[in-house]
Amino acid sequence: MTPVNKRNPPIFPKVQPHAPDTIQTPPLNTLTFVGKMNHIVWATWKRLNERDAKYAMKAGLATAVLASASFIDSTRATFLEYQGDWALISVSPVVGRHYSD
Repeated sequence: MTPVNKRNPPIFPKVQPHAPDTIQTPPLNTLTFVGKMNHIVWATWKRLNERDAKYAMKAGLATAVLASASFIDSTRATFLEYQGDWALISVSPVVGRHYSD
């Protein structure tokens, strides 16, 4: 049994960082041109810092580096001799695999 004079503590909403339409992140239609550009840069940088985006960039870069040997005249023969096309095929399932947190 709780005493009559005891109050429950106030319930505050959970703080959500970067919640839209707040003082820190106002709606886009109220921003100036420079403010809109800053918001676009901020949103892009935020997206690029997520785990799946980092993984996609690393996998894409690895595939591009591996495939680049086939486009350079001096390394094309070695790429074909060691069947580098099969290396690219082998990499594709790893790159295409579903990435879960």
